[in-house]
Formats: sequence, structure tokens, C-alpha cells
Amino acid sequence: MLRRALIAVCLALCALPAAASAQTQVVVPYSSSGWKYQATTTGGIGGFQAPLFDDAAWAGGATPFGALTSCASGLTPPTTAGGWTNSGDLLLRRTFTVPAGAANGTVSVRVDNDVTVYVNDVLVGGDDHEGCANVGPPAPMAIPAGVLHAGDNVIAVRAHDDQDQRYIDAQVQVEIVDTDGDTVLDPVDNCPTVANTGQADSDGDGRGDACDSFSVSITPASIARGATATVSATITNHSTTAVLDSVTFDPPAGLGGDVVKSGLNIAPGGTGTTTFAVTAACTATGGAWGATSSGLPLVGGAGSTTATGNCGVAFGTPPAAARTGQTITGTAFTPSGPAVTVRVLDGAGNAVANGTSVAMTLTTDPVYTGMLHGTTTRTTVGGVATFNDLSIDAPGTYALTATADGAGAATSDPFFVDDVATVCTGTTCNATVSSPDTLVQGTATSSGGPSFLSLSLNVGPPVDCAGYNEFSPDWVGVNGSANLTQKLITYRIGYRTLFNGWQTNGISRVQACFSAPYTFATRAGFVRTTTMYDGDADGVDEPWYTGVLPECKVLGRTNVPPCVSDRKLVREGVAITVKMPGGAIDPRMRG
Repeated sequence: MLRRALIAVCLALCALPAAASAQTQVVVPYSSSGWKYQATTTGGIGGFQAPLFDDAAWAGGATPFGALTSCASGLTPPTTAGGWTNSGDLLLRRTFTVPAGAANGTVSVRVDNDVTVYVNDVLVGGDDHEGCANVGPPAPMAIPAGVLHAGDNVIAVRAHDDQDQRYIDAQVQVEIVDTDGDTVLDPVDNCPTVANTGQADSDGDGRGDACDSFSVSITPASIARGATATVSATITNHSTTAVLDSVTFDPPAGLGGDVVKSGLNIAPGGTGTTTFAVTAACTATGGAWGATSSGLPLVGGAGSTTATGNCGVAFGTPPAAARTGQTITGTAFTPSGPAVTVRVLDGAGNAVANGTSVAMTLTTDPVYTGMLHGTTTRTTVGGVATFNDLSIDAPGTYALTATADGAGAATSDPFFVDDVATVCTGTTCNATVSSPDTLVQGTATSSGGPSFLSLSLNVGPPVDCAGYNEFSPDWVGVNGSANLTQKLITYRIGYRTLFNGWQTNGISRVQACFSAPYTFATRAGFVRTTTMYDGDADGVDEPWYTGVLPECKVLGRTNVPPCVSDRKLVREGVAITVKMPGGAIDPRMRG
């Protein structure tokens, strides 16, 4: 009996969920052009089904192919046999386009006699068909899931004939998904997941109102760096069917991590408000908010919040003058006074929240050799870091620098650290400091109110007057409060430090070598020299003037200080008394 070859191919989508629907679309009709074909021996030209197989040398034409002598009822006559002969194969290839929204499908084959079908190099199936091509076509063959894709696809067919009649034709059809069942196919649906037959698009953004799921308006528009603020988010649900239950907010840079707000229960078309706290880092830049929901997309953005101002550091209770080795507090020379405090401020000038680390370091001129002791790193509580055990182990003029993580640094005003300090009782202060070779006694009067007088040996660079060979190895620094009106400093030099011949020259040989950050008159025959150093620890070198002081009596009745007011022999050696100006300026002297 005659065995005839006929093939018809049909591609269609797999079954869809009940809620969805689909429409069939023919992408390659029967009797269509665009096919490439090649006759070959049985099983010849392996690998022809690969999408990238080079078929450029193959002939091109339209289906059907074959040769009929009977069984032609209902069939379109073949256009050509294509070189296909009895007991041989005819290979067919064609590229077809699958629109978006199509998924898996089926291939239906009619063949006289045998057929094997591939799609995108994947075997779909095969069949041996006996009898006429127009009788009893094979059942459709399912394309495996995931084989079809939107865009270009390749079908390849091997048809085989056993005897004298041959015939082949093909039709490719796909089903386009209507996911939401609104009769608008997904490729042209402006909201394919929510039924919207009318395709309303009020804002003209190409996305249907049904999918303009939710919008967010966030306040405030700005937050100070370092500050914690309450954010208010007003959420509008634009969906006509879905309830909005949860939104995840993605803050701008430096405003913390994601914030998830659930249980919102905002009905379709409804509006709700939620609040949450965010803290802006001192390095925050701010910017646009993000917002997502598991069921609905965001439309129109969520707005922006900028970070303003700059974090800062400021002393709350600054350091005051202290004695060497004693606790530095906010009250001069009072270890039991208020502790030194540092405030960490946000961009609006308010104290930041707890937990910021603040480190304290010493700032001074290298001529001062003191080291800072105590707990030098503290953490803020209520925005304030408290330093209650700081001390410095050598006299000098110093400042403290406080540095806070991410907030910058602040440096205190300079303060004195002295060996000996006396807080005045009434209007009089007395202080004494000594070494094995030198005894210094100071007396001062004040104009009233809190006042102090302090003395330190060998603070700052050595005091050395041009043209004068000092007797003592020690020099004294004199400090005091601004309300001191007069200072009398008696500098006693012991016998063992004097030259053996001092008696020959008389006690007038012992002079007062004086150094101060202001100009003054000098003794006849001596010159005043100038050096530069940062005596007040303000970071800037100032001129210091050094010279031998004149006698007060040669300056006239006004006795303009600084000058030598007295010089005399005492049991222990020679004592020279210097009258110094009042105020807080800190001179130094040496005998």
C-alpha cells in the first residue's frame, strides 16, 4: 500500500489558570512562505535543528511540499516536490516570532509517513503516520515548558517518505495570555495583572490606573544632620481591587536602613498615614526615598528628604586653670569643681542622642612638656560627654581638644597649669614655690571677686637676658587672674648658687632677668631681645621680650612696673623683689 508523507505543525500555549484566559493567534499559517528546505537521504544532515544552523544554501519556498497522485481532497496542492524522493527525507526550517505573553505550547503534526519535530533545538515529538495525509492526523505534541520565548524562535522538521506519494504543510499558532481575564491580551494590556477592561490611564504614563498601585508623600523635607526626627508617610492606594497592607520604606543615604510598616490595611482607593523615627548621620547626604509593596508598585516616587546643617562639638564646661597633677575642672584650681564637659551637637545646634564617642587630647606649644592623664575617651549621655579625672603633670599653658566621631572637633580656650596656686582670700593672695637653689614668694592684691595667684618653676623656654649671666638655674612663671591690681615677686637666690666674688661687687650684681609678651623698659646698658613662641597655647606664636629690669626708683615717682623695687641680703642669700603689672598676663623672671 502507498505510504504518504504529510506534516502540519501547530504551536499553542499550555493550559492557563482558571482565572486567566487566552486567545489563539496564528503566527505561521498553512501555505505560508519563509521556509527553507533541503532534500536528503534518510537520516542525513545531522544537527539541522539547531537555531544557529547555517541554512543559507538551502532553497526557500512556501508550503506545501510534495507530490500527490491521489488523496488530494481538502488539501492545497504542493507547490514543489523540493527534490524529495521516494524513501528519502525532506528537512524544513523556519523562524517565527512569538509575541510577549505567550508561554509553552503544542505542535500538531500531519504526516505521510514519518515525522520528527524540534523547537529551538528541543525535541518536541515524532510520529509514524500510515494512509493519506488528509485522514487521521496525529495528536498534538506538547512543547516542553520554557522552550518558547518572546521574539524569534526556530521550528525544524524532518519528514520521511517510504513510497510514491509525498506531502507536507505546516501551521504554527500560539495562544496569547490574558492573565487578568479582562479580554485585553497581556502584550497590549496597560495593567496585565489587574482586570481593567476600559484601560483607563488618568495620568497618561502608559500604566493603567488599576496598576498605579500606590503613591507616598513623606515629610519632613529636611532633617538636621545628627538629629532624630519623626517621619510621616501619607500613602494612597490607587488600586481598585487590592488592599494595601505593608510598605517597606528605603530612606535616603545616611538616614538609616529599611523601615517596614505592616498592618496598614488601606482599602482600594483609600489613604492612610504611618509614622516612624529616623536618625540622620553626621555624614548624611539625603536624597530620594524609595518605597515598595509586595503586591502593588509605587507610582510617582516617594519624595525626598535633605540633610541640613553640620554636626559639631562644643565645650559645655570648659577647663579652667589647675595645679600640676590635680584634677582639671571648670573652676580654677578647684579639683572638686564642676567636671569638664563636651556637647556633641546636631546640624540644628541641639545635643545629639546618647552613645557618641568623644576623645580628649592635649594642645600646646612643644616648649610645654606636660602629658594628659585620666580617662581621655568618654561616651555621650544625653548628648554630653563628662571628663571628671583629667590632669596634666607639668606646668605650662595648655588647651584641650575634644573630637567626636563624625562630628568634628573643638578646642578650649587656653588655661594655666601651675606648680603652686593660691585662691585669694578677700583681696590678698600669697604663694610660694621653691627648689633646692631658689625660693620664690609672691604677693598680689585684687580689685575684688574670685581671684588667684599662681607660680611655677622652669615653665616654658629658659629665661636668658643678653649681657647678663644669671646666677640661678631656675626661672619662675607668674600667672594670675585678670582682676589682680599688683604683683610683688621676691626671688631669693641661695648662697651656693652665687659667684664666690659676689661680695666684691656688692649685691647690685644680682639682677632681675624678665620676659613677657609685652614691651617694657630695661636697665641701662642692657638690650631687650625678642623671641617667638606660643606662650598662650592659641596655636599662634607671639613675640616675647626679654631683658634686665631697671630699678623702680630710676623710673620716677610713678614706679611703672615691671621694675626692681628692692634688693637685699638675707640670711640664706640675696633676695630681689620685682613689682609686676596686674592683670592676667603671665611674665617670667630669673635671677
